[in-house]
Amino acid sequence: MCNAQKNHLQLAALLEQVTDSSSTLTNLVVSRIRSEVPHYSVVPLPSHREAVGRQVVGILAGLREHRTPSASQISDARDLGRQRATQGIALGDVIEAYHVAYREIWNELLKLARTENAGHSEPLLAAVALLWNWFHRLSAAVAEAHSDELRTTSTTRAVIQREFLEALATGNAPLHPGLATVLGFDPDAPFQVACLEGLPRHLITNLDKELADSGGAVLYDDERTVVVLQNHPASDFLQSMHALAASAIAGIGHVRTGMSGAAESLKDAQLALDRASRLGRSITLADDWLMAALDDSAGHLTPLLQHGTEVAASNDRLAETVRAFATSGFLSRSVRGNYGSTRTR
Repeated sequence: MCNAQKNHLQLAALLEQVTDSSSTLTNLVVSRIRSEVPHYSVVPLPSHREAVGRQVVGILAGLREHRTPSASQISDARDLGRQRATQGIALGDVIEAYHVAYREIWNELLKLARTENAGHSEPLLAAVALLWNWFHRLSAAVAEAHSDELRTTSTTRAVIQREFLEALATGNAPLHPGLATVLGFDPDAPFQVACLEGLPRHLITNLDKELADSGGAVLYDDERTVVVLQNHPASDFLQSMHALAASAIAGIGHVRTGMSGAAESLKDAQLALDRASRLGRSITLADDWLMAALDDSAGHLTPLLQHGTEVAASNDRLAETVRAFATSGFLSRSVRGNYGSTRTR
């Protein structure tokens, strides 16, 4: 018997032994993945074991039969890639998990080969290229499907975000609670809305990703950029926004309940943003509501205040005199006196 035939038989025997203990190998792979790739903690342990076990058995069978992955195994890998994408696991982590799995399969074969062959691993040489082929084809299928799922999800989310923004802006939000639900909001809970200025479009996705997992979403169209928050402190949102774009400005509305409240909070936020733009810094309407309201009503107030403005302009000392009276407390005593005499009439 030539060496090639001998190595072939020894490899078959090694693969048979590893297959017999595949459940132990599966548990080892799962443990290593969850230790080395922490984000896999979001995957339920039973389903993780099932997926890894199915792949371990399939790979070992392929090596025994000297074949590459079948069409069904490629399809399974694609399904797994889509599933991991929906679970929020980054593609880099998914590929790293595949590295861990193949490393552990190889290490198990290597350890057994050296035990059975007095420290020699020649029988495994014939399996190197084939094992690499399995890793390459399955990880490529996973990566492609993962990316496709993210693109589809991103496109779907973007469409829903635009529809939600339109519903808020037109006051039709109470008719579309499903839009809020799909974006992760409770339509009956309190909302707080912010209008943004100066956040570059290429950073909107980054901010949306950061807020999506903690009660927030960035909505935008050709005219505006809006952030909707729920159970997410406005101060934390501002910190995230300014970390991305220090010069960006936000006007933040009041916290209001329900879908109609969200629409009203958007109006608050638009009013606050007008004031914030004048100040050159982010504000909440609650902190500067009076000046925000006066700024918004300046056009209406001008005719009423015109005479007083003209008098003040023609009397340089008038403002100083009024301040002196106010500082002395004379004005407040006078107002109280006039108010009291009015009530006794």
